[in-house]
Parts: sequence; C-alpha cells; structure tokens
Amino acid sequence: MKQLFTLIFTLAILSLNLVSCITLPPPPAPYAFAGIFDYSPLTSKGVFVTESNSVSFDYETIGSLYAISDGGWINNIYVEPSLDALYNEVLKQLDAYNANGIVNLKINVSGTIADRTKRYSLEGMAIRKTDAGKIDAQVSTARRMIGKIDGIFLQILEAYPNGTRVLTSEKMNTSQLQKAWKKYFYNQSQIQFYTSGGLVNKTAYAAIIDKKIMDYDTNEFIPLK
Repeated sequence: MKQLFTLIFTLAILSLNLVSCITLPPPPAPYAFAGIFDYSPLTSKGVFVTESNSVSFDYETIGSLYAISDGGWINNIYVEPSLDALYNEVLKQLDAYNANGIVNLKINVSGTIADRTKRYSLEGMAIRKTDAGKIDAQVSTARRMIGKIDGIFLQILEAYPNGTRVLTSEKMNTSQLQKAWKKYFYNQSQIQFYTSGGLVNKTAYAAIIDKKIMDYDTNEFIPLK
C-alpha cells in the first residue's frame, strides 16, 4: 500500500513538472483597424446604392438580395474571398431582375484568413428606380488575393487547368518570380504575370512556361532553379 501511494505521489509530481514546463503563447496585443468598402464597382455600373432603408424617390420593390464570396482552392492554391467576385454576382442578379438599385445595403466579413474561413456577405433590398434605366451588367475580372512576395501582392485573375493569370502590385524581378513559382505555382506549367497597367493593355510583363521564366521586356528565357 505504501509503495502504491509513493507511485501515485511521484506521478502527480511529474505531471505538475510537465505542466509547469509548457510555454503558453503570449496574450494578443491591442488591435485596431479601419477600412472602407468601395461601392464604386456597383455605382460605376449605374447601380444606386444606399445603406439607408428609406429614399426620397419612387421605386419598385424587387426583392431581398443576398450574395456571398468564400475562399477556396484553385490549382492547389488557396485564394481569399473577393469583393470583386461578390459584386459580380450582385450585378448578375440585378440584371436578371431588371433592378437598378439597392437600399439598406450591408456588407459583412466573417471568419479569418488564418483558418481559411473568411467570407464576404452582402444583403439588402433590390429595387427598380422608375427614373433610371438598365445597369451595365458587364462584370469585371474578379481578383483573389493569394499572398505576397517581398512585399509585392499577388492576386489570381483567372485560373485554368493548364495555366493561371496573376496580377502583381508591381513588377517582380527574376528572383521574386522564382520565389512565387516555388511558393504558389510549383505544379503549374504556364503562369502569366501582369501589373495593373499591363492588365489594361492586355500585356503581361513575364511568364513561367515549362519551368522557364520568360521576361517579355528582354525576350529572355531563364531556367527556374
């Protein structure tokens, strides 16, 4: 009996020692953030937008509007949810019902990027202004953020089984393109890289084709390492 008590006591002491050795993560630091949801992708298409639930003009009620944008996987790359994609779906729905306005508009963000549960959601009431015409329902290219290399942001424009179009916040050099390929595009055979200016002109500044970097400025092929 004495030996059993000694064994239990020893195990208890060992357990306490193990617990005391565990390093707990530091508590989160104070945090503040501010941002603005840009409604211009809607208003520039002729959509009237207000967060108010009342307006000073006549309109016809169409119905409750709801849209979401979730993150997901494209060619084995996780891409964040996109406001562009959210607005594109809204434009399609408004056009389908011949609506040209949204009142009581609300956009919410839920989840986190860290655990890949981030979501944008939009809700409001779709209306048809009697003194306005149809909206321009031509959607823009949805940009989806995937990460950054040396402070340069990368966004997926379009992705297909045989290739991907990528928008970068500025031109990447050969070393940065190598890093991007290793981190995000290792198993892809063709990737084209654009800046915002090049996207307007439909001109890529570089590409990765069959494990070689193609620099369109110098017309050089540079093997990937």
